[in-house]
Amino acid sequence: MNFFNNAKKSMKGYLPVLQNEPDDDDDDPELGPSATNLEEPSLMGGCCDLTYKQRITGFFMSAGTGLLFLFLSSFFVAGLLIGSVAKFAMCYFFANIFLLLSTTFLVGIREQCKHMFEKKRFPLTIIYIGTLTLAMASVFSHQSI
Repeated sequence: MNFFNNAKKSMKGYLPVLQNEPDDDDDDPELGPSATNLEEPSLMGGCCDLTYKQRITGFFMSAGTGLLFLFLSSFFVAGLLIGSVAKFAMCYFFANIFLLLSTTFLVGIREQCKHMFEKKRFPLTIIYIGTLTLAMASVFSHQSI
C-alpha cells in the first residue's frame, strides 16, 4: 500500500486532475468553458482551456503522429552511414516535437514548462533543446533535403 501512495505523490502534477465544477448550463462540453462564456480570456486561455476528452484526444493524436514520424525516421537510419542526414533529422525532429506536445496536452503548457525547467532538469532540458536546434541547423545549412 505504501508503494502506491509514493507513486501517487511522485506522479502529482503529471496527470490531469479532474475538478468538480458546478454545473453551468452555458458551458459547452465539446468546446470547453471559454467558448461560451464571454469573459476576459486568461493569459493561456482560448485553445488551452480544453476539456478532459479534448486533452486525451489531443494526447493520442500527437503521440500517434510522433510515433509515426519516429517510425519513418527508422527508414532513413541507413542513409546516415553515407552522409544523408537531412531526411532522418527532419523526421526525428518532428517525432520529438509531437511526442513532447502530446505530454503537454495532458498536463498543460505551464506545468510542462515548469517541470522541464526545474533545477534538477534544467541542464537536460537545455541539452535536449540544443541538440534539436543543432540537428535543424545541420539540415538547413547543407540544403540537402
